[in-house]
Amino acid sequence: MNCANSNTKSSNNCNNKRANGEMKKSNQTPLANQLQASKSGAVANASTNASTSADAKHKKKIMNANANQYLPQRRPHQWHNTNTNTNFNMNSNTTRNRQQTNNNYSNKYNRSTSSSHQRTNSHHAFEPEKFIQDPLQHQQLVQKLKHTLHIHKAFEQQLGNRKRLQAYNHLLLLLRQWSNNDNQDNPSSSMPQIKLISFGSYRLGVHAPDADMDLLALCPPAVNVTKQDFFDTFVQTLRDDRKCTRIHPIAKAYTPVIKFYLDGIPIDLLFVKLIHEGNIHHWTTITKQHHHQQQQQHPTEFQIHDSMLRGLDEPSSRSLNGVRVAQYLWNTIPNHDKFKIVLKTIKVWAQVHGLYSNVLGFLGGVNWAILVAWVCKRHEDAEVTTLIKVFFYTFARWRWPKPVFLTPIVKNPPQGVTPLTIWDPARNPRDRAQILPIITPCYPSMNSSYNVAQPQMRRLREELHRADKIMNQIKDGNAQWTDLLKENDFFSDHVHYLQVRIIAENEEDHQAWFGLCESRLRILIAGLDSVNYGTHAYPFTKFFVRNRHENSGTKPIDAEEIVTYFFIALRFEAGAESVDLIGCTTEFSYSVNSWEGRKKGMDLKIDHVLQSDLPQFVFEGSLRKENKVEGEEKDLLRGDGEGDGNGDACLNRMANPNDCLASPTKKARIGRP
Repeated sequence: MNCANSNTKSSNNCNNKRANGEMKKSNQTPLANQLQASKSGAVANASTNASTSADAKHKKKIMNANANQYLPQRRPHQWHNTNTNTNFNMNSNTTRNRQQTNNNYSNKYNRSTSSSHQRTNSHHAFEPEKFIQDPLQHQQLVQKLKHTLHIHKAFEQQLGNRKRLQAYNHLLLLLRQWSNNDNQDNPSSSMPQIKLISFGSYRLGVHAPDADMDLLALCPPAVNVTKQDFFDTFVQTLRDDRKCTRIHPIAKAYTPVIKFYLDGIPIDLLFVKLIHEGNIHHWTTITKQHHHQQQQQHPTEFQIHDSMLRGLDEPSSRSLNGVRVAQYLWNTIPNHDKFKIVLKTIKVWAQVHGLYSNVLGFLGGVNWAILVAWVCKRHEDAEVTTLIKVFFYTFARWRWPKPVFLTPIVKNPPQGVTPLTIWDPARNPRDRAQILPIITPCYPSMNSSYNVAQPQMRRLREELHRADKIMNQIKDGNAQWTDLLKENDFFSDHVHYLQVRIIAENEEDHQAWFGLCESRLRILIAGLDSVNYGTHAYPFTKFFVRNRHENSGTKPIDAEEIVTYFFIALRFEAGAESVDLIGCTTEFSYSVNSWEGRKKGMDLKIDHVLQSDLPQFVFEGSLRKENKVEGEEKDLLRGDGEGDGNGDACLNRMANPNDCLASPTKKARIGRP
């Protein structure tokens, strides 16, 4: 499959194209040429034939009679057979049936929310024995875990923490100078100043050396600056500062933010102008410098109270929510040291397996933190290794879309606060359709993982089950932490890939263009995963950035371009004879081409490539393994679990590069001639 330069027009009839399986060319160059798959032997899908025996084996453990069920449940291996757009929607044929269904759902929801936060409700959890009984052996295992995390650079060293503190202080100085310049008509030494509050991984003490700093500029009512000033004059202040680079304001984002680098440290800066100052209390965090076991105080920060939500609009409330969630987690976690080491382990595991990205429809930092907190709060006395085992055991078997709560949802706003939209699947069909809800603990309660769709869910479940098995092997002494945290075999487990290239001519343009394309990649992933097409998408949340020299005919031969690569694996269902992907790519093409900020040189290219044709840099120095099919993975990759007796293998495992003609003038074929 060859997908050429993206300049297609809008495709409002994308769904019709998918249903008809036809390619409708626009007046301009299409993004994708037709991809046809010729039937050759049994065609497989990794998620179609999940192990029935394994499902039966765990049935008694999983089917908890007391577990609260929100929606009609589907077994994990059946989920991919449901159209993503209609997943978990009520399909009543009449108004009466639909009303009755919603009433039943509402009753279940109300009953479950009142009891799901009790410790007696151990949904898919068990009262665990110690992972390792011998204390000395357990201590040695924890030390090995920390050593493995150091290899993955999960700990910030003392020099890095000092540099972050200096960046924090410098940014606070810039904010106060900027706000004071705008308040020259009312100068006063006692006038309230802007506060700079950290949240996210930095606030919780689990940030890696390359992690960004999530910061909130909290502006008191008396300071005469606005959000518009923040995205206008303060952006100019940053551009005038030599330490600040790669400045990218996104004022129209769901949560408005300025992204930039300060002295080499990536920073995401939010802004909230308070209407009512409320009560602000000092809140100081203590973190350990792991390498030297020294304690150092973060700058004095502030506890945000619900009363500060008064008069704020929803974007400002969302901006405050990140800080409030971090505060809640820190104040309610029973043991900070255990929480941090477990969360670091889960974050590294998610990153190496391509599961760490909220933007791409997987789980981000706050999602993983809430899940780890859920485990830690229910097993306060458990050791680190036991908590990690419970984490994988629990969420590999969690009956989604049952939500994860840390605290009951507060439906009524605090006194004086304008009612805000909360997550309520009993009343909101959009909330009801979300398949992996992880609910934030502060008002207004929201689903922090609303981006997750079926392709991402499929990979999460597979990797969680695989990690649970590895934990059993570690307990028996048959595996090491390196087996849990080793690089994923994503580029060896599939045959067919969609290669996305995001191209720009300079760093500033590339940052803006990449941010836009990254935020829209979920559209492409969802479109590729279709029962109508017989295709299943397997995204991997890792980007590869390369500089290249290309002679395009209009540029000098030494012109430099910045190219970011992204890959999506493809699997095909048994019986699929032809696959037309033009409808999938058309909608994605329009969503990026219609961006008003697109400049000359910003380009997007999509190609179908076989595993044997993948660029070498995706393996990053590891041995290149082609068509890896061993043990249980062989069963997953087979379409029907059986061969045809003539040596023909399923299309998901074998293909001849000559059979996939990446040419605009020929139809791309997958399989033998």
